[in-house]
Amino acid sequence: MSEYGFPEPEQNRIWHEPQVTIHFSTVAAPRAVQPSAKNLRAEAYDQPNRQWYQLNVNFKTGLLPEGLQPSQHWLSAMAEKFINEHYNFHKEPPFWNAIHTEYPEATEKNTVFELKEEYFIHGPANQRFSYGHRPSDALPITRFNEVRDKHFLARGVDYCNWQGRRCVFKRIEFDRDVDIHKNEIRARETLLNVAKSVLPPQEVEGDADYISYCSLTKVRFSTVPILAVVLHDISGGTEQKFLSARPLQDPGYDPEHRVAGFLMPYDGPSMEILAQENLDANEKKTVSIFPPVGVQLRTDSNLTVTENQLLALISSVKQLHEAGVAHGDINPQNVILPEQTGRKPLLINFGSVAPMLVVLGSAPGCQKDDIALGNLLIWCLVHSPTLRETLDGRHRVEKAAQLLKEGKKAQAMKALDYASEEGGHGSIQTPQS
Repeated sequence: MSEYGFPEPEQNRIWHEPQVTIHFSTVAAPRAVQPSAKNLRAEAYDQPNRQWYQLNVNFKTGLLPEGLQPSQHWLSAMAEKFINEHYNFHKEPPFWNAIHTEYPEATEKNTVFELKEEYFIHGPANQRFSYGHRPSDALPITRFNEVRDKHFLARGVDYCNWQGRRCVFKRIEFDRDVDIHKNEIRARETLLNVAKSVLPPQEVEGDADYISYCSLTKVRFSTVPILAVVLHDISGGTEQKFLSARPLQDPGYDPEHRVAGFLMPYDGPSMEILAQENLDANEKKTVSIFPPVGVQLRTDSNLTVTENQLLALISSVKQLHEAGVAHGDINPQNVILPEQTGRKPLLINFGSVAPMLVVLGSAPGCQKDDIALGNLLIWCLVHSPTLRETLDGRHRVEKAAQLLKEGKKAQAMKALDYASEEGGHGSIQTPQS
């Protein structure tokens, strides 16, 4: 962004087919929520390309009641059409960020494009925080311009390249993301302190300290580490202008260390993504559903999960709780299976709860994790044919799931450990940092 607040396309970004979501602005356009209106103004966000637009739509027939005004689907499709047409013709993202058109037909003849200051398109997020300038900030930092080849993966998440390594960049897009990122960072700092307490003294100096922490995080806690906290590039007058208009409550905020997100190594797809492979659109909708025990089990998913992998996951969550960290949102989206066959499942997305003091896994966040783990086991049973190869195997997983929901992790591990002693249920390889 320039000093004058005019937006520029995000640098080091690979273009993606636009997917626009609509956010009505009740401040800039109160008429958007009135029963009748002659026009409508809305904020539109192209999520894959991380770009905001303003949509200004005049109703050709004049005053329209609420039920006849353009739907969010129409607005999204209209914006996507013009964004795509511009990119396909010019081979670069639009230079404009405001669209003025008519309803019900939006054509090139009745549409005007304009470049406006970003403040009038989408006001800066009110919530922000800084990192890396306090002695207690223990994780490495990097700058946004060092994150290369960013490519859309999901809401707030990009594939990218950083220092020659394939990574995932989890970014702050909305105010609600700020606390999530704070909690993720604090959780990793808690695990870093655990690493310092168990590693030999010679391994807790400088870079060796952090390399050892990353390795221990994967091996002991089955958790994908944060490689670096990403800070915005120095923004000059724009950030100072924001601070003068909207003073923050955090007295320790440093605008030169404003957090943009953080980087993690890319270790593989989530269980949910793997379960969706080769499924049609209707079947994909059912992948996120947690079915009760005893439902008819599907056989068309290619997901491969072993009892030993489930055992390793439960063991790692148990050690997380003992270290003072609860995950808070264990589900198929937040458990990844490394691309190397047979490796331990890994946990991501720790932002739902802050790190807490845990005494033998008794905190409420731990109880929530136990129940979620039980649900996850049943989900795996439904979507992984490997777990249903024998009736005994299915019963072991069902029993372990029930024990987890009762808060009995040790007993659940014993139920699955019996399978490990029998053999033939898949060996576990140690993750690499």
